[in-house]
Amino acid sequence: MKSLLFLGTVLCIALAALIACQVLPPATQSPVASQSPIASPIPGWVTDFYNRMATPASHLYEITEIDSGRTFTYTLTERFSVILDSNKYPRENFEYELPDIVGAVSSIYPVPAPLYVMRYETVKLGTGTIRNGRFAVTINVVTIKMP
Repeated sequence: MKSLLFLGTVLCIALAALIACQVLPPATQSPVASQSPIASPIPGWVTDFYNRMATPASHLYEITEIDSGRTFTYTLTERFSVILDSNKYPRENFEYELPDIVGAVSSIYPVPAPLYVMRYETVKLGTGTIRNGRFAVTINVVTIKMP
């Protein structure tokens, strides 16, 4: 755990140093008015890493129709959302075979109609299924995720 913390600290310092060294446009030009891209000495892997870390939600935490049949593994207190089309999967047809391993979360972000969001937080170890018509996913809640 300490090595991961050390690695994260080193990467953050390196990223800050690289950002501080980036090339700025000449002072005579307004940075807002200039729409041309600025050359950056930051390597691609650094920006890829930063973009992944800065992205608030990943596919793992947003389950959609294309995920039907998959198993998702979470640790305790992780949150995930199920986003479905109400024309194909009406909200009232949801079936839960989750033995109290998740709880509903009331803070739901908006999605365009006819989509809707069901948001959950894992609260207990175990395995269960969420179904709606032909849509079904298995939720597995564990203490530690293994790679």
